[in-house]
Amino acid sequence: MNNSHKIYTKSFIFFAIISSLFFSSYQVKASGIESAQVAKELMPYASKIVATTGKTGLNIVKDTLGVLWLPVGALQTTVGAPFGFFKKGVGNIGSGIAAPFKVAKHVVLYPFDVMKCFGK
Repeated sequence: MNNSHKIYTKSFIFFAIISSLFFSSYQVKASGIESAQVAKELMPYASKIVATTGKTGLNIVKDTLGVLWLPVGALQTTVGAPFGFFKKGVGNIGSGIAAPFKVAKHVVLYPFDVMKCFGK
């Protein structure tokens, strides 16, 4: 281990300890009645949020697995070219290259999708 790695590790551990001490001392002071009222007001939005979260989560998983089309396409363009798989392989390579960008799009737009649930 070089010195810079040790410094980063020590800095991370220090930050983790300080932040855990800070956030563990914070308490929300609300009674049970207030909490129940807030939960009652947010109940109509809960099903929308769950549906949106599930849909976005499935899209993220689908596009993450879409990265696997890249090696499939590489095999199709090289080994499968004599058997007529070259054109499909090029398409699969394109799908595999585009997949990480689709994942990034879903992750960036996720908070906005959840906030749309609170709109009229």
